[in-house]
Amino acid sequence: MAGFRQQYEPPGVAIVVPASPGEIADAWTAHRDRLRTWLGERPAAAWRQPTRCTDWSVSQLVGH
Repeated sequence: MAGFRQQYEPPGVAIVVPASPGEIADAWTAHRDRLRTWLGERPAAAWRQPTRCTDWSVSQLVGH
């Protein structure tokens, strides 16, 4: 398996991910699907709860 190299702007460092671009995209898509499912299961009251950032509710944070 080849590594996928991502170079960030200076002074960043290169990151080598031991996966193909397709595997990375599949993992990202699966994570996004899990997050959407989890968010969809939150009861209405959970969206009004505070977060660790005291100025933001859960709804505001997710929207951001």
